[in-house]
Amino acid sequence: MTIEIDILKTGLYRTTLPYPGHEKAVPGRHLILLNTENEHGKPVILMPEKVVSNQWFFRNRGMLANDEGWLDTLVPLQTQGFYKVIKQINGPRGVKLPPALLVQLGYRQNGDPLIFPGTFEEGAKIVFGVRGILISDLQINNLEMMTFKLAAPPKQAQDQPQSPVAKPFVKPFVQAKK
Repeated sequence: MTIEIDILKTGLYRTTLPYPGHEKAVPGRHLILLNTENEHGKPVILMPEKVVSNQWFFRNRGMLANDEGWLDTLVPLQTQGFYKVIKQINGPRGVKLPPALLVQLGYRQNGDPLIFPGTFEEGAKIVFGVRGILISDLQINNLEMMTFKLAAPPKQAQDQPQSPVAKPFVKPFVQAKK
C-alpha cells in the first residue's frame, strides 16, 4: 500500500520501521501522531508523552518527516475515544465483549490497540478501568465510534451557598389512584 504525502491525514499511526537517521527518537513499532496540517508543508512526527485517562497526549514539538519511503510504511490507527461494540469481540483468556457494550479505545506505546469496557458505578458514573484488554487490529472493525455531548454542570445561584456536591432536582413519583 502506497501512502502519498498529499493524502496522509493528521492522526495516529504505528511505525513499522525506525525513522532513518533518528532511530532512537522514532523507533520501529511505536505509536506516533502525524500532523499534516502545519505551516511546514511536510508531515511532523509527534511522539507520545503521557497517558491520562487511558488516552495518549503527544509532545508539542516534533520532527519533519522528509522520507516518503518511510511514510509508506506507517500503519494508520483509529482515533482514541469512545466506541460501541457492534460485533462480539473475543479477547484473551476467554473474555467476551458483547454487542452494544460501551468501550474506550486506547493504545499501548507500541501501537497495539487496547479497549477499556465501561462499567456503571454508584453515583450515576460510567467508569473505564485502567487495565485494557488487548485486541487485534482486525477486531477494531467490530467497533463503531460514539459521538455524543455532555451537558455542562448546572450553575448555582449566586445568592445560594455553594455546596461541594450538587444535588439534582428529582420530582417525587406519585402513583395515580385507580
